[in-house]
Amino acid sequence: SEMIEKMGEVAVEPKLDGLRLSLHLGPNLLKAFTRNLNDNSWMFPELKKIDKYVNCNSAIFDCEAVGLNEETKMMANFQTTMTRRRKHDIGETSKKVGIEFFTFDIISKNGKSLMDKNYLERRRILEETIKNGGPFKLVEYEITKDPERINELYKKRISQGYEGIMVKRVNSGYIP
Repeated sequence: SEMIEKMGEVAVEPKLDGLRLSLHLGPNLLKAFTRNLNDNSWMFPELKKIDKYVNCNSAIFDCEAVGLNEETKMMANFQTTMTRRRKHDIGETSKKVGIEFFTFDIISKNGKSLMDKNYLERRRILEETIKNGGPFKLVEYEITKDPERINELYKKRISQGYEGIMVKRVNSGYIP
């Protein structure tokens, strides 16, 4: 109730247990940076296929890289995802621990910053830009201003193996 009182209408997304990445895509550019601006592109050979899953020339995406248990096809925990940090035999490791890139925001597209756009505008642009498929997924979301619905979504996501939920103000710009 206090959250809704303070924030008004919100978007509720699942909280994923992976590695937060900023994906930078452009002509002759493909980089994956952590929040500390460490270049971890080498960990994700799957990114070489990103051009098949986007409708743009350049973009910066905010996403969560989540390991995938190749046998069960279920999301792996953070520790399993981070086995990708081995600098040697990344090809072999990637066969054992697949990755899905759960994309939840877009910061720029075709050279134009989207940081001043509100959540709903950025989300619309993101949905026009990412083609679900291969290792790229759009994070699900629901818009609400009902505190009970937020609690229901929290319980649902916990039961599905997520860490919880993220609650975002729908009328705010992107804040790095």
